[in-house]
Amino acid sequence: MLEPSPIFVGFLLLKSYFYLPAILLLALLRVGGGRGIWVRIAAGIAAAVALIGLAVRFGPPLLGLYSGPVHMAAVQVTALGGGMGMPLLASAGLALSALPRLARWRGIDAVHAVVLLVLLGLWALAR
Repeated sequence: MLEPSPIFVGFLLLKSYFYLPAILLLALLRVGGGRGIWVRIAAGIAAAVALIGLAVRFGPPLLGLYSGPVHMAAVQVTALGGGMGMPLLASAGLALSALPRLARWRGIDAVHAVVLLVLLGLWALAR
């Protein structure tokens, strides 16, 4: 009997259910506590991408859309980059918000780095 490895299951759980909400929360904290317009814009972009990713991932099933053009568009967006497109794009926005010297609350960057490294490590091990 074939069983998926715990690493693969952990990767799927993190990528599908926990990563984008974590990025959304961290980005919203950065938007609220960031100094400077560029810090807030980059964090806002990360929050928007994470929110779009969550809406695309959970919206169609919540609305009962299991076929049709909306479902197909959602599947295509979710499958970008082998399923890693939206998480990495949201992470890029949050990482860009950390670059200016005016960015505060460096704990956000530390949590983001740890979660990103765990995601990338599980992705590498699951391949």
